[in-house]
Amino acid sequence: MPLPSRVSDLTGFDLLLSVTRTGSIGRAAAEHGISQPAASARMRLLEAQLGLALIELSSTTAIKAAVAAGGAGSGPAVLSSLAVAAELSAGTLRAVPVIGLDLTRTLRAVWTAGRRLTGPARDLYAIAARSGRRART
Repeated sequence: MPLPSRVSDLTGFDLLLSVTRTGSIGRAAAEHGISQPAASARMRLLEAQLGLALIELSSTTAIKAAVAAGGAGSGPAVLSSLAVAAELSAGTLRAVPVIGLDLTRTLRAVWTAGRRLTGPARDLYAIAARSGRRART
């Protein structure tokens, strides 16, 4: 099948195959000898040329890279303060004040059924359980 006229070369497709195989834009970028923001930009260009979304950004790292790379279609993202602390400190990202919108979230501790918690996981669970009991009383 011939390439659409708006797609100039196969490098974007090659990168897309690497992203699919490795499961990561960062790992694919490393394989191609380019930075993660450059790989994200190349993927956005290919998506624009084809007129469709090719990959879904689901990891915090991928979302941060997309926001930091900027460009068309890259808006603000909502991420935890802890996840972006280094970027905020370095000035590569900046916090956007959000007024009137509750961005708190409920976290759940999960583990495999039937498996006993040991070590630090058990200790963390005990702390969380005590904290939860205090909050309800």
